[in-house]
Amino acid sequence: MVDRANAAHRELRSSEVTFVRQPEHAITFGHGGSTRRLERVVPEFSAGLPPDPCVEFTASVLGDSPGLVIFRPAGPGVPAVSPVNAEDSFEVTGMQRLAQAMAAAVDTVAPGVAPDLSGVDPAWAAAATNQDRRAMGDVGRPAALAGQQYGSALNLAPGNASRRERMDEVERRIGVNKHAWAGIGEVYCTSSIPAEAADGSAALTSYAHDRPISPHPWGYSFAVVVAESEDGQAQVALKNYTHWPELGRKVREAVEQNLRRYAGRFAELRERLAQQAAAGTDARATLRVELADAGGCGWE
Repeated sequence: MVDRANAAHRELRSSEVTFVRQPEHAITFGHGGSTRRLERVVPEFSAGLPPDPCVEFTASVLGDSPGLVIFRPAGPGVPAVSPVNAEDSFEVTGMQRLAQAMAAAVDTVAPGVAPDLSGVDPAWAAAATNQDRRAMGDVGRPAALAGQQYGSALNLAPGNASRRERMDEVERRIGVNKHAWAGIGEVYCTSSIPAEAADGSAALTSYAHDRPISPHPWGYSFAVVVAESEDGQAQVALKNYTHWPELGRKVREAVEQNLRRYAGRFAELRERLAQQAAAGTDARATLRVELADAGGCGWE
């Protein structure tokens, strides 16, 4: 599996990643009357660890940023593609239009009459995505704000069962959400679909469930398929991990700890740092003085 993964990534030419076995980290176990061995495998990047943002990380793995979305039929049929752009930090072009079209497909203007989904296929999905003609995404100027219609169609509430079943059929016909299956060297993309706020702006409000969304929402995220099991039933994906929420929490904890530790002694501490800066005994003392002054702590 690892050899096939590396061969596939060599074909991508500009990919920076190679998968390396670490046989010293392994476990052996019995399965189905035979002995199996699992070895640890780690990715190594030729240009060093890539940046945190998912677009740059994905480009390091693929050799380029994703530029096409592919829709595959549930059974025999022809896939379809549409160009997209992922240069904006919050929005991949075309995703809002696709969500809007999917939501419209599950609803009907005639009460009690189920919509005809026979025309929903990969080509239909690609055409809907391609309605977004912008060169680059911008959540301040979205192509559509379909979060309420799309999200509510996904809601698992008992009273929403018929809409949810129709949405599942739409997803199956175009190969998205739980029906998506990417190949090695392809990318899974999860996208937030904003709703329209009262003032017409984009609002990250979830209508798919009745609970608050994460306090750290993202516009989209990529996961690159890098390996697949021999039977084609399992995959391994490689994606970035954003450290900013964790880092921000640690910084706040450190600041609060220092405020408690030096409460009532800020002026004394500032004077000590200034003396160290003047004496040149601590190369970071000047920076600390500048940070203390910029913090506006109100020295007594």
